[in-house]
Amino acid sequence: MTTHAYIGFRTRPGAPHYPAVVYQHNDGYPDGEHGVLAVLAPYVQRFVTERGSQELDLLAAGVMRAFEWRIEARRAARYEELLNDPDPVMRARAPIAYGEPSLLGTRIMVNIDLSPSRHDQSYVYLVDAQGGIEVRPPLTDEQGNPNPEQPRFINTRSAA
Repeated sequence: MTTHAYIGFRTRPGAPHYPAVVYQHNDGYPDGEHGVLAVLAPYVQRFVTERGSQELDLLAAGVMRAFEWRIEARRAARYEELLNDPDPVMRARAPIAYGEPSLLGTRIMVNIDLSPSRHDQSYVYLVDAQGGIEVRPPLTDEQGNPNPEQPRFINTRSAA
């Protein structure tokens, strides 16, 4: 099962989120090499440091672009891996499965309710224009059991 993520943007912690939300279809968990924070935290840190603004639309667009770059880099690596596979069936599959950019991994959604009860099996990330990221884990696991993971807050400005 894929782990979805919704990334909302707001001017400050506790403020209502901007109407546009970035939706990440795969790899929505926060940690690890392919986790959301591996892309999100450095991008937010750089944006806040260089722009220092309240331009949430530009921040949202940049975050989506950063995720798309990661998706396409991983697809290109998989394409090359399949092209070099000794199995001719796998080599033939490369252009079919990975020859064109993905159209499904990330998208902008509008007017999405990011309250925990609406996203019980998805991660929600709330990014504020000061460089903070609130990570809200899913309320339940895939079997519907309560998730023991607690929400946390990351300050990307202190990571500089």
